[in-house]
Amino acid sequence: RHQIKKNIGEAISKLTINDQRLTINDSEIEVTRSSDPKFGDYTTNVALRFAQGKPSDGRKTKQSPLEFARVLTDSLKDLPYVSKLEVAGPGFINFFIKPEIWQKEISDVLTSDKKYGASQIGKGKKARVEFVSANPTGPLHFGNARGGPIGDSLANVLEFTGWHVIREYYHNDVGGQVDKLGQSILNIMKGQKLEDQEYKGEYLLDLAREIRGMKFWKKSVEYPELTAALVGSTSVRILLKQILSDTRAMGIIFDQEPYSESRFIDKGITKEVIDKLSKKGFLKEKDDALWFAPSDEFLKDRETVVVKSDGNYTYFANDIAYHNLKFESNPDLVVDVFGANHHGHVPRLQAVIKALGYDVSRFQVILYQWVRFKRGGELIKMSKRSGTFVTAREV
Repeated sequence: RHQIKKNIGEAISKLTINDQRLTINDSEIEVTRSSDPKFGDYTTNVALRFAQGKPSDGRKTKQSPLEFARVLTDSLKDLPYVSKLEVAGPGFINFFIKPEIWQKEISDVLTSDKKYGASQIGKGKKARVEFVSANPTGPLHFGNARGGPIGDSLANVLEFTGWHVIREYYHNDVGGQVDKLGQSILNIMKGQKLEDQEYKGEYLLDLAREIRGMKFWKKSVEYPELTAALVGSTSVRILLKQILSDTRAMGIIFDQEPYSESRFIDKGITKEVIDKLSKKGFLKEKDDALWFAPSDEFLKDRETVVVKSDGNYTYFANDIAYHNLKFESNPDLVVDVFGANHHGHVPRLQAVIKALGYDVSRFQVILYQWVRFKRGGELIKMSKRSGTFVTAREV
């Protein structure tokens, strides 16, 4: 804009009209961004102002604004940064800037100043952003991986504006799914066919080979000494390393070691939180199980089991413990990035955060939609159990 004003002033100073050498002050030249791209990038009304009488001395060119705009445009037509000049309306001059000028300007700014656009509006504030947290019973597939760039980009933006950000990952390494994965691998190691197992992906063959090389396997004399739970927990540890390797390849580095669901059980953290909710009156017994039963109007008919009839905690119970841990650190913002299939989990988490006495306005959930892949003309269903998925590494 300043360059355009300068060039307009220089062009006017070289014009002679009615035997008068024209002059104009920079302050008398208005150059503004065009309100509509069809009118160019910038526009000026200098021809209207000059032709009607200069503000500085009241003299007129004795030309109509349109005529003067055409004369001035002819003087400006060779500017190296302009792709087109256009006279519009009663005498406006519209400037269309060459695309390569914008590209160079942006490139120069970004290469010379890595903090261009940064601010400190979030200084002193803390955010915890959890993302990816993929199901650990298989490799990181593209469906899970989509949350990675979303969460990491948000964390980058928060840091760019002064926030202290913790990028975190939750590893749900316990439960029936882990036992079933372990049983499938154990069956393969005993000679059963892959296609006959509950988990059928070829990655199970790789896991079986890796486990065979481990000390605990080598020390085993007979297969019955190994339990599905042991093989399953070993397998998800191997898979977690692979998942984190894939996120690093995507440029995503988490700020701390993943929180394991088993940790909340083993250290009694989940029990403490469940006891806390019980004392507050948010739990009730039904069907030999313990249920989270908030008074929230939306959830009053959607009570959720936290302790099953066999005494084991549900995934939700351990997730309550995890979110309690997050809010105990008194963050200004807690963000979860979930796939859209977890939308029903959101109001339950909001309700439990309220029940625990925290400010739910500090809790935000970002839901991302699924994508669909076709191999040839066939739609691929993202399923770790069936082994039909596209991995992040493959993409």
